[in-house]
Amino acid sequence: MKRTLYLLALVCAVVLASCTSKNGLITKGDKSQLDTLSYAFGSDIGFGMFHSMGDIPFDMAEVTKGIEEGALGKASMTHEEALKELESFFSSKYQERLSILRKSRAESKQAGLPEPSVDTIMFESVQERQNFSYAFGVDMGNNLLTKQDQPIQIYWFNEGILDNYGEGGNPRMTHDECLNFLRHYFMVVLPERNKKECEEWLAKIEKEPGVQKTDSGLLYKIEEKGDETVMAKDPRDTVMVHYIGINHKGDVFDSSRFENKPEEVKERMLLEDPEIASKEDKPFPTALNRVIKGWTEGLMLVGKGGKITLWIPSELAYGGRGMNRMIPANEALKFEIEVLDVIPYVENSDSTNVEVKAADVTPAVKVVAE
Repeated sequence: MKRTLYLLALVCAVVLASCTSKNGLITKGDKSQLDTLSYAFGSDIGFGMFHSMGDIPFDMAEVTKGIEEGALGKASMTHEEALKELESFFSSKYQERLSILRKSRAESKQAGLPEPSVDTIMFESVQERQNFSYAFGVDMGNNLLTKQDQPIQIYWFNEGILDNYGEGGNPRMTHDECLNFLRHYFMVVLPERNKKECEEWLAKIEKEPGVQKTDSGLLYKIEEKGDETVMAKDPRDTVMVHYIGINHKGDVFDSSRFENKPEEVKERMLLEDPEIASKEDKPFPTALNRVIKGWTEGLMLVGKGGKITLWIPSELAYGGRGMNRMIPANEALKFEIEVLDVIPYVENSDSTNVEVKAADVTPAVKVVAE
């Protein structure tokens, strides 16, 4: 059962994901010049497919066809149809056929006979094998298109898969070389690029009318001052807020209101509770010493009923580590915040302040839910 769940997870997340917007960087690719990034990506996928899914005899021509057509939006099946095809195979067919395959191999070995054909046991027909392989490729292609904000050339991505799927291939790079390249790309190249982009973004924001800057580097604009007699003055004070969080590319990564949350988050929440959209959105409560530095400082600038926009440099947010695929290393963040209430901290009183539970944790909060 664990193996099946692992394979399903591999199918649905075969490439690293960094955002949910359509990726205009995907191209077919130029055969005349190796694109190392695309090839390294594909090589790692091909290597993983062979070593983790070696019992499945993919039709690789259909897989690579599905990848290209899925990535370019030309597939003969929708992404949802592809996922249903894969789910049907893994949930109701794979384990039973794998058991038959292993039994047949053991019997053949005991009898001194050649191993049985994987194709005829794992798939009932050539058509089923082709359909499954194409669906697998379409899912991978759609993940490339919607969840990979990198310049991927499909030709070299597919070449990397083909060169590393199976034995006796002739890879242009060893697996270790591919992993070292990807590690350097994601841990050095992208963070440095992101840092430069965010610095340039903040420099433009700083010149906009009404934007002010603190000694720490926090940029802010007070939209409404609120009640200055009810303001947070102690980092232990609790605030009740509604907010929208946006990264420097303009993608919303979080919100206290359902309607403003990222689409993939809303879809997941609706699966868990179909009535969630009709329920009242609850404001987010947090003590100011439990959030990123930019929030701690910024939310002491407005009172109850106030509204403020914060542009938070990486060093006042998540720095070089980042938080998740929507908040990578060195990411500067924008928050639009409405302060609904301020609850002053009272010494030796647990009842006055609102406790932030693990379930309430958002990208603004320092603590991580276990």
